Amino acid sequence: CDVPDSLKGGILTTLTAGVSLSFRIKRGSRTKFSEPPEKPLILWSGEGSPFTKLVKEELCELEIRHLQISCPRGSVQRQRMFGKTGRFQ
Repeated sequence: CDVPDSLKGGILTTLTAGVSLSFRIKRGSRTKFSEPPEKPLILWSGEGSPFTKLVKEELCELEIRHLQISCPRGSVQRQRMFGKTGRFQ
């Protein structure tokens, strides 16, 4: 598999990832008042999706129970999600 040089592991990749994460250091660890739903929410997520990360952080801060179903490409779960929603995103 051809991985671009900018995405290969190395000290520069580690440093830039650490710097970008430092701005989000407390996200997902604080709590906010909310009225949680009676049943847990179901979060269908693609692996590594930056959008899923933001949603999970917010759910944690609001202390809302949720069930995450990971749907990587080619998985049975992804086909299940497509069957329920008719789309991947």
